[in-house]
Amino acid sequence: MIKYLFVLLLSSVKFAFTFPLAVLEYHFSFWETVVLCNIGAIAGIIFFSQLSKYMVDFYKFMKRRYLSNISIINFPERKYNTKKKRRLIRFKKSYGFWGIVLLTPLFISTPIGTFLIVRYFKSQKYALLTLFVSHVVWSIAYASIFSFADQSIFS
Repeated sequence: MIKYLFVLLLSSVKFAFTFPLAVLEYHFSFWETVVLCNIGAIAGIIFFSQLSKYMVDFYKFMKRRYLSNISIINFPERKYNTKKKRRLIRFKKSYGFWGIVLLTPLFISTPIGTFLIVRYFKSQKYALLTLFVSHVVWSIAYASIFSFADQSIFS
C-alpha cells in the first residue's frame, strides 16, 4: 500500500523518475505501472493547475493592492529582465505550446510544466487535456522500456 502511494505521489511531481522505481525496484507489472503513474500525473496536473491559477491571481491582487499605492510619483512601469525571466521567455518562444506539452513528462517537472501551460497558454482550449494525453503516451513508452529491461536484462 505504501509503495502504491509513493509511486502516485512521485509521479505527480517528477514523472520520469517514477518508472525505474516502479518497475525495477517494486516489480510492478506493466499495466500497474501505467495506471498508477497516470493517476498520479493527472492528479498532479489538476492540483498544480489550480495552485498556479491561485498563485497568479494572488500575485496580481498583491501587486494591485500594495504596489500601486506605494509610489507617490507615478513612475513609468519598468520591466525587470532577470535571468530566470529571460530563460522562461526564451523557452516559451523556442518550444511553444507543443514543446512544453511534449517535454514536460521527460525533462520538466510536472509542477513547472503545468505552471507554464496555465500562465502562458491559458487561452488554449484543450491545454490541460493535451498535457494529460502527453503523460499517458509517455507513460506507455517508459513502462514498455523499463518492463523490457526488467524482463530481459535484469532477469
